[in-house]
Amino acid sequence: MVGPAKQCGKSRLLDVVTETVHKHLITVNAGPAAIFRSITAEDPPMLLVDEADPLFGTAKAAEKNEDLRGLLNAGHQRNRPTLRVSGPKQKPQAFPTFAMAALDG
Repeated sequence: MVGPAKQCGKSRLLDVVTETVHKHLITVNAGPAAIFRSITAEDPPMLLVDEADPLFGTAKAAEKNEDLRGLLNAGHQRNRPTLRVSGPKQKPQAFPTFAMAALDG
């Protein structure tokens, strides 16, 4: 979502969208691990990312947020899990990535 000027209602639009989607997950500045663990294969949420411009605004910011950017890019298609090592035994675990997303910034 791109507005013509700063402070022109982009966050308010996400508030409206939360009322129109099945299962929303609205977030600001969430880390990739939290988002990976919030997406389920059975009932994926609609990710609503408020203030996304700091994530992707500069090349340095985009590089720093490569995991989150990859998750958002992969989320448009089912059956594209990401693998992460987790748990006390450090075993690979597949996390679903399918979740529609709306970003504002």
